[in-house]
Amino acid sequence: MWLDEGLAHFIENGALHRGEWFPGIPSGDQVHAVFDALGEDQLPPLTRLFKAGRSEFAEMGRLARGLSVFVIMFLSEGGHIKNFLKSLSTLHDRQNPDEIARLLSESRGKSKDDLQAAFVEFLRSKSDIEAYGNAIRFTAAGRHAEAIKLYREAIEHDPSRGLFLDRLGLSLFLAPGNGAEGESAMVYQKAAAAEPYRGQLTALTIVGNRLFDSGQYNQARQAYQRVLERTLPTPTILHHLAITYAEEDPAQALKIVDDALALPRDGVLYREMFEKLEKLRRELIANVANVNVTGDETK
Repeated sequence: MWLDEGLAHFIENGALHRGEWFPGIPSGDQVHAVFDALGEDQLPPLTRLFKAGRSEFAEMGRLARGLSVFVIMFLSEGGHIKNFLKSLSTLHDRQNPDEIARLLSESRGKSKDDLQAAFVEFLRSKSDIEAYGNAIRFTAAGRHAEAIKLYREAIEHDPSRGLFLDRLGLSLFLAPGNGAEGESAMVYQKAAAAEPYRGQLTALTIVGNRLFDSGQYNQARQAYQRVLERTLPTPTILHHLAITYAEEDPAQALKIVDDALALPRDGVLYREMFEKLEKLRRELIANVANVNVTGDETK
């Protein structure tokens, strides 16, 4: 159970970019469960996790899921996970917790007796992730000033972690009356340019939208193009992207609008945007025609 759950969440929370894998971190509730148990000296032995069947795993809940992800992280540092999985495939009894602990210890270059202590030491070294988890709690409770302080602490430990920057940008944006919207935009720009993480496309889109709304079309175009390199287009992004081209290259803008209008029109989510696209298309056709007429007159 633990291996399936750990790998599933590890992969789900990470990001693949240009053939390179960037591991993520556990979700906020999993971080809370693990560090709460660690702080209360209630962290269970890893062998209990390894032998837990479906019912016990479910009973342990978020703690079991969080521990599973952290064990995968523990293995992934230094590239130990490949050796572990390869060795695991040779075991006759893959449910034997002592054998799993032995393989994990060998993969990390530790003795089995030192495994629990090494894992606890690994967790204590992740103070940035602990701060991030606590910041999420404060954000959910609307305590944005405290969340902002903790996100900053996490970023001090790991400035390249785009997820921390992303969440700081959100808290700065949500904080009532602190005049931090300008800083929020700058933080989101840093997040969009940071090491890839799950959710980074949202930050890129937010940056693009803010640049678009402020009339900085060239910079907005760059942000939207980065989004489109890594995900499927939406009518809104293509609409905004077309407008960034409308004055300097109406023919290119028209092509983008036609691509947007060819997207599926399921439901009502983008109904208003498709109406805007139809209107923009009519304007662009007129502009292209005017450009062609002007060109013919000058010949």
